[in-house]
Amino acid sequence: AERAGRALVSGLTTLSPVDRAVVELVDIAGLRSREAASALGLGPGAVRMRLMRARARLRKAASAPSPEQARSRP
Repeated sequence: AERAGRALVSGLTTLSPVDRAVVELVDIAGLRSREAASALGLGPGAVRMRLMRARARLRKAASAPSPEQARSRP
C-alpha cells in the first residue's frame, strides 16, 4: 500500500498541471466531469479525455518497478 501511494504521488507529479487538476477535481474531490469542466474552463469531453489519459499514465506509473526493485534485479 505504501509503494502504491508513493507511485501515485510520483505519477501525479509527471502529469501536466491541467491533467493533474482534472484528476484532483474528479477522482479526489468527487466532482462530475461537467463540474470539473466548468471549473477549469474546458469542455466536458476534454475533461473525460484528459482523465482517461491521466489515469492510464498513473496506472503505468503504479505498475512500474520502484527504483529499489529495479536495482535489486539481476
